[in-house]
Amino acid sequence: MSGPAAACPSFLASPTGGKGTSLIFPQGAGYSRIKRNEPVFVDMVGIYNGYIADATRIFSLGRIEPELEEAYQAACQIEEDLARQMSAGKTGRELFLLSEAAGADLGYQDYLGGPPGGKCGFVGHGVGLELDEYPVIGPLDHELQSNMTIAIEPKIIYPDKGVLGIEDTFLTSSGAAESLTHMPREIWQV
Repeated sequence: MSGPAAACPSFLASPTGGKGTSLIFPQGAGYSRIKRNEPVFVDMVGIYNGYIADATRIFSLGRIEPELEEAYQAACQIEEDLARQMSAGKTGRELFLLSEAAGADLGYQDYLGGPPGGKCGFVGHGVGLELDEYPVIGPLDHELQSNMTIAIEPKIIYPDKGVLGIEDTFLTSSGAAESLTHMPREIWQV
């Protein structure tokens, strides 16, 4: 999904849904053409021996505007902050509140997780045998344990410009979480 079309809210509990192609298929990329210098939001899933990993990266044809690059860097910073704090014994609520505080400190409180009135209400979820499973990194008291796989996905969503964010799958432990998705983190410019 790309540009403003990517920022269309989902009818599911999801940060974004896209316009889709019709009333029969009302979410996804739709027929919008990718334009130069706009963010292209790509959410990817990999499966190995029945185990799922979830990742998101931003691409562009040309360079996106500096304001959007800064928003992307803020999303990366929030993900890094959460990974350092995501350990056994923490709750989804604690990590969600940490992400909200980091978003506010960086100046993105109004658009982290969606625009005002359209926030998705979580910043991560368990992943493994299913794409979306417990624990939810949202305002719930799901307690993390060691060796859980969790996707963290801070997204900054501007309705008139698009989606900037990152997602990686992490393995929890008694200390900082370890990323299982080893991909370059910069915006992929073509």
